[in-house]
Amino acid sequence: MSRRLMIVIAFLLPALPLLAFFWLEANGASNELTNVEHLPSLSVAQLNALPDGRAILIEGWLDTQNTHSLEALPIYIAEERYLDVDLSQQWSSHQVTAPFVVAVSDGDVRVINQDYVLQNPLHTIELTSLQRQAGLALGDRVVVIGTVTHDAQGAAVQAKIVAGGTRADYVALQQSSAAAPIKIGAFLALLAVLPGLGLWLMRKRAQHYAPAAI
Repeated sequence: MSRRLMIVIAFLLPALPLLAFFWLEANGASNELTNVEHLPSLSVAQLNALPDGRAILIEGWLDTQNTHSLEALPIYIAEERYLDVDLSQQWSSHQVTAPFVVAVSDGDVRVINQDYVLQNPLHTIELTSLQRQAGLALGDRVVVIGTVTHDAQGAAVQAKIVAGGTRADYVALQQSSAAAPIKIGAFLALLAVLPGLGLWLMRKRAQHYAPAAI
Protein backbone atom coordinates (compact mmCIF):
# COMPACT_ATOMS: atom_id res chain seq x y z
CA MET A 1 0.00 0.00 0.00
CA SER A 2 1.42 3.36 -1.03
CA ARG A 3 2.15 6.03 1.56
CA ARG A 4 -0.20 8.45 -0.18
CA LEU A 5 -3.09 5.98 0.02
CA MET A 6 -2.37 5.37 3.71
CA ILE A 7 -2.52 9.12 4.34
CA VAL A 8 -5.89 9.37 2.57
CA ILE A 9 -7.28 6.47 4.63
CA ALA A 10 -5.97 8.04 7.84
CA PHE A 11 -7.84 11.26 7.02
CA LEU A 12 -11.10 9.49 6.15
CA LEU A 13 -11.11 6.97 9.00
CA PRO A 14 -12.47 9.37 11.68
CA ALA A 15 -15.32 10.35 9.39
CA LEU A 16 -16.50 6.84 8.48
CA PRO A 17 -18.71 6.23 11.57
CA LEU A 18 -20.44 9.59 11.01
CA LEU A 19 -21.01 8.87 7.34
CA ALA A 20 -22.35 5.38 8.12
CA PHE A 21 -24.78 6.69 10.77
CA PHE A 22 -26.22 9.44 8.58
CA TRP A 23 -26.35 7.14 5.55
CA LEU A 24 -28.53 4.73 7.55
CA GLU A 25 -30.76 7.63 8.63
CA ALA A 26 -31.12 8.82 5.04
CA ASN A 27 -31.75 5.27 3.84
CA GLY A 28 -34.57 4.84 6.37
CA ALA A 29 -36.22 8.09 5.26
CA SER A 30 -35.80 7.08 1.61
CA ASN A 31 -37.46 3.70 2.24
CA GLU A 32 -40.36 5.43 4.00
CA LEU A 33 -40.74 7.75 1.01
CA THR A 34 -40.77 4.79 -1.41
CA ASN A 35 -43.44 3.05 0.64
CA VAL A 36 -45.65 6.14 0.66
CA GLU A 37 -45.27 6.72 -3.07
CA HIS A 38 -46.57 3.18 -3.74
CA LEU A 39 -49.65 3.55 -1.51
CA PRO A 40 -52.73 4.86 -3.38
CA SER A 41 -55.20 7.18 -1.65
CA LEU A 42 -58.20 5.01 -0.78
CA SER A 43 -61.92 5.67 -0.50
CA VAL A 44 -64.32 4.22 2.08
CA ALA A 45 -65.55 1.62 -0.43
CA GLN A 46 -62.00 0.50 -1.15
CA LEU A 47 -61.18 0.25 2.57
CA ASN A 48 -64.23 -1.95 3.15
CA ALA A 49 -62.96 -4.43 0.54
CA LEU A 50 -59.46 -4.80 2.04
CA PRO A 51 -58.41 -7.48 4.56
CA ASP A 52 -57.22 -6.55 8.05
CA GLY A 53 -53.57 -5.55 8.28
CA ARG A 54 -53.21 -4.15 4.75
CA ALA A 55 -51.03 -1.01 4.61
CA ILE A 56 -53.06 1.98 3.44
CA LEU A 57 -53.02 5.74 2.91
CA ILE A 58 -56.05 8.01 3.12
CA GLU A 59 -56.19 11.70 2.30
CA GLY A 60 -59.01 13.96 3.36
CA TRP A 61 -60.08 16.57 5.92
CA LEU A 62 -60.23 16.55 9.70
CA ASP A 63 -63.98 16.18 10.04
CA THR A 64 -65.98 18.70 12.05
CA GLN A 65 -67.54 15.89 14.11
CA ASN A 66 -64.23 15.62 15.98
CA THR A 67 -65.58 17.59 18.94
CA HIS A 68 -64.27 15.31 21.70
CA SER A 69 -61.62 17.87 22.61
CA LEU A 70 -62.25 21.16 24.38
CA GLU A 71 -58.96 22.48 22.98
CA ALA A 72 -58.79 24.72 19.91
CA LEU A 73 -56.69 22.02 18.21
CA PRO A 74 -58.12 18.52 18.67
CA ILE A 75 -54.77 16.93 17.73
CA TYR A 76 -51.61 18.74 18.78
CA ILE A 77 -48.13 18.72 20.23
CA ALA A 78 -47.92 20.56 23.56
CA GLU A 79 -44.65 22.41 24.09
CA GLU A 80 -43.22 24.08 27.18
CA ARG A 81 -40.20 26.35 27.37
CA TYR A 82 -37.56 25.63 30.05
CA LEU A 83 -34.00 26.58 30.96
CA ASP A 84 -31.38 23.93 30.30
CA VAL A 85 -28.38 23.34 32.56
CA ASP A 86 -26.34 25.77 30.45
CA LEU A 87 -29.14 28.37 30.92
CA SER A 88 -30.14 28.16 27.24
CA GLN A 89 -33.86 28.16 26.48
CA GLN A 90 -35.23 24.85 25.21
CA TRP A 91 -38.65 23.37 24.44
CA SER A 92 -39.99 20.07 25.80
CA SER A 93 -42.91 18.47 23.98
CA HIS A 94 -45.47 15.70 24.16
CA GLN A 95 -48.32 14.69 21.88
CA VAL A 96 -51.96 15.09 22.81
CA THR A 97 -53.80 12.78 20.43
CA ALA A 98 -57.07 10.89 20.23
CA PRO A 99 -59.10 8.81 17.77
CA PHE A 100 -60.66 10.99 15.07
CA VAL A 101 -62.64 10.97 11.83
CA VAL A 102 -61.35 11.87 8.36
CA ALA A 103 -63.81 13.04 5.71
CA VAL A 104 -62.97 11.59 2.28
CA SER A 105 -64.75 11.81 -1.08
CA ASP A 106 -67.33 9.07 -0.41
CA GLY A 107 -67.82 9.25 3.36
CA ASP A 108 -65.99 9.18 6.67
CA VAL A 109 -63.03 7.07 7.81
CA ARG A 110 -62.46 6.40 11.49
CA VAL A 111 -58.94 6.43 12.96
CA ILE A 112 -59.44 4.33 16.09
CA ASN A 113 -56.06 4.51 17.84
CA GLN A 114 -54.14 7.39 19.40
CA ASP A 115 -50.55 6.08 19.44
CA TYR A 116 -49.73 7.53 16.02
CA VAL A 117 -47.01 10.07 15.25
CA LEU A 118 -48.17 13.59 14.39
CA GLN A 119 -46.12 15.29 11.68
CA ASN A 120 -46.27 18.62 9.88
CA PRO A 121 -48.68 20.48 12.22
CA LEU A 122 -50.37 23.32 10.37
CA HIS A 123 -51.15 25.68 13.26
CA THR A 124 -49.28 27.05 16.26
CA ILE A 125 -51.11 28.66 19.17
CA GLU A 126 -49.09 30.65 21.70
CA LEU A 127 -50.86 30.08 25.02
CA THR A 128 -48.32 31.93 27.18
CA SER A 129 -44.70 32.97 26.84
CA LEU A 130 -43.80 29.48 28.14
CA GLN A 131 -46.46 27.31 26.51
CA ARG A 132 -47.67 26.70 22.98
CA GLN A 133 -49.52 24.12 20.90
CA ALA A 134 -48.73 22.97 17.36
CA GLY A 135 -51.33 20.81 15.66
CA LEU A 136 -54.30 20.36 13.35
CA ALA A 137 -57.63 22.18 13.40
CA LEU A 138 -61.07 21.03 12.25
CA GLY A 139 -61.32 21.19 8.47
CA ASP A 140 -57.55 20.87 7.87
CA ARG A 141 -56.25 18.65 5.09
CA VAL A 142 -54.71 15.51 6.56
CA VAL A 143 -52.88 12.40 5.39
CA VAL A 144 -53.13 9.17 7.40
CA ILE A 145 -50.77 6.23 6.89
CA GLY A 146 -51.44 2.96 8.70
CA THR A 147 -53.27 -0.34 8.34
CA VAL A 148 -56.91 -1.21 7.77
CA THR A 149 -58.98 -3.04 10.38
CA HIS A 150 -62.65 -3.92 10.79
CA ASP A 151 -65.01 -3.78 13.75
CA ALA A 152 -68.78 -3.75 14.32
CA GLN A 153 -69.04 -0.33 12.66
CA GLY A 154 -67.16 -1.36 9.53
CA ALA A 155 -63.72 -0.48 8.19
CA ALA A 156 -61.38 1.66 10.26
CA VAL A 157 -57.71 2.63 10.34
CA GLN A 158 -54.94 1.93 12.83
CA ALA A 159 -52.80 4.98 12.12
CA LYS A 160 -49.01 4.98 12.18
CA ILE A 161 -48.49 8.53 10.92
CA VAL A 162 -50.87 11.48 10.79
CA ALA A 163 -49.58 14.47 8.83
CA GLY A 164 -51.10 17.85 8.13
CA GLY A 165 -51.49 18.87 4.49
CA THR A 166 -51.86 16.93 1.26
CA ARG A 167 -50.13 13.80 0.04
CA ALA A 168 -47.80 16.02 -2.01
CA ASP A 169 -46.92 17.97 1.14
CA TYR A 170 -46.05 14.75 2.96
CA VAL A 171 -43.92 13.44 0.07
CA ALA A 172 -42.01 16.76 0.00
CA LEU A 173 -41.48 16.48 3.77
CA GLN A 174 -40.07 12.97 3.39
CA GLN A 175 -37.80 14.06 0.53
CA SER A 176 -36.41 16.80 2.74
CA SER A 177 -35.93 14.31 5.59
CA ALA A 178 -34.06 11.94 3.29
CA ALA A 179 -31.70 14.67 2.06
CA ALA A 180 -30.95 16.29 5.43
CA PRO A 181 -28.90 13.43 7.02
CA ILE A 182 -26.59 13.27 3.98
CA LYS A 183 -25.90 17.00 4.16
CA ILE A 184 -25.33 16.94 7.93
CA GLY A 185 -23.14 13.83 7.68
CA ALA A 186 -20.98 15.36 4.94
CA PHE A 187 -20.54 18.55 6.97
CA LEU A 188 -19.58 16.69 10.18
CA ALA A 189 -17.29 14.38 8.23
CA LEU A 190 -15.53 17.43 6.82
CA LEU A 191 -15.10 18.79 10.35
CA ALA A 192 -13.64 15.45 11.44
CA VAL A 193 -11.16 15.39 8.55
CA LEU A 194 -10.02 19.03 8.66
CA PRO A 195 -7.86 18.83 11.85
CA GLY A 196 -5.84 15.92 10.47
CA LEU A 197 -5.51 17.58 7.10
CA GLY A 198 -4.35 20.81 8.74
CA LEU A 199 -1.69 19.03 10.78
CA TRP A 200 -0.46 17.19 7.68
CA LEU A 201 -0.21 20.42 5.69
CA MET A 202 1.65 22.13 8.54
CA ARG A 203 4.06 19.21 8.70
CA LYS A 204 4.66 19.29 4.93
CA ARG A 205 5.20 23.05 5.09
CA ALA A 206 7.67 22.67 7.97
CA GLN A 207 9.57 19.99 6.06
CA HIS A 208 9.69 22.18 2.97
CA TYR A 209 11.23 25.11 4.82
CA ALA A 210 13.47 23.09 7.11
CA PRO A 211 17.16 24.09 6.73
CA ALA A 212 19.26 21.55 4.92
CA ALA A 213 21.73 19.53 7.02
CA ILE A 214 25.38 20.64 6.70
